[in-house]
Amino acid sequence: MFRKLVNLSLFLTLTGFLLARLYMAFTRYFDVDEFAHMHWAYLTTIGKLPYRDFFLLCHPFFSSGC
Repeated sequence: MFRKLVNLSLFLTLTGFLLARLYMAFTRYFDVDEFAHMHWAYLTTIGKLPYRDFFLLCHPFFSSGC
């Protein structure tokens, strides 16, 4: 009985976290800086230096003078 209660509470907690994360993903605005951080994380995983190997970010609805 106790194990079922623990499993149920764990399941409900994880489901709540997942739903909160999905809500944030659909309603939150992601700006250019966050995409840059994802790119630097990618560079780190492939062995490059993130603040030394720069990149130019020009995407369609961003006016940065590219």
